[in-house]
Amino acid sequence: MRRSGYNTRTRWVDVVKDMRLPGLHFHDLRHTGNIRAAMSGAGLKDLMARTGHDNARAAMIYQRAIRGAGKLITEAIDKHFMGPWRTACTYMTHHPGVETPHPRAVRDHEGWTAPLREQEDLGMGTSIHGFVECRTWTRGLDIGDSAWCAAISLSMLGVHRDYGAFDCLFGVRSSGNWRPIAADRGLPQGASETAKAELAQWGEAAFGATWLSWEEVAAIDWDEPALHPTNLAQYRQLPDQTLELVHRSVWSRRFARVSGVDTLTVDPGQVALWDEGTEWKAGNTVFRVERATRRQVVPPEGYWHAVWTVMRTLAQVHGDDAVRLVAWFEE
Repeated sequence: MRRSGYNTRTRWVDVVKDMRLPGLHFHDLRHTGNIRAAMSGAGLKDLMARTGHDNARAAMIYQRAIRGAGKLITEAIDKHFMGPWRTACTYMTHHPGVETPHPRAVRDHEGWTAPLREQEDLGMGTSIHGFVECRTWTRGLDIGDSAWCAAISLSMLGVHRDYGAFDCLFGVRSSGNWRPIAADRGLPQGASETAKAELAQWGEAAFGATWLSWEEVAAIDWDEPALHPTNLAQYRQLPDQTLELVHRSVWSRRFARVSGVDTLTVDPGQVALWDEGTEWKAGNTVFRVERATRRQVVPPEGYWHAVWTVMRTLAQVHGDDAVRLVAWFEE
């Protein structure tokens, strides 16, 4: 059964919304089961048999997922950056009377806050793979001829999982809020042998193969807003009546008190149903419905900074039309 057919027949989207787990994919359940199998000590061949993969590389993802290094790195980053913030997915059973927050929120001193870029679990989900390619001369070609060659992998550039960018750029894990730049194009003509071989190793685990040229990246209007409202911003009104941004995206108890919306039971996706610019005010606090821009979802100094820098540099050497990104996804 195709993915779209399964979702329709089972009403999957409605079911996960009722469970207050929006964004949960059925494949996430399979991924979790396979990670549990790897945790049991199963060998690579046993994992391949269980998962149905016909190549070792696709099955090894589950063995890598149980290693402790990723958890230690994540905890160190959280300790450094999050400070007093706490993840809100944990039920407060050890503190009677403390209300359970929305699963997609984190807490600060003003209440539960839903970040514009959701926290992404390292154990399961959708990851991106691929290469920056350039067209140039290489060994085996006649003088003056050129071919597409893999210059560097996305993993070397530190890009693995970025759901906001996946949605905005490639239409993967789509929220319906963006017109994707390069969705499901397939492999480009003349794709490098390195990229084709790497993709083949992922087998049926890979999907959404596509490509994006440097010319297209350079032409993106990064100030283009989303098609629909995406977030509820919190501002502080200053004495001169100007607004100072406090949080780019919130879904807090403070907003609940001001608006009457029960933020513990109503999903933040409710924002899409309100008109852009709708405001709630309480003292010098202003909550406003907004549409994020591509720049906010894919910030210039964020995950993709290294990718754009490499592509720009190669384009200066080989030409704007001779550099592209070739990518695919796996869950």
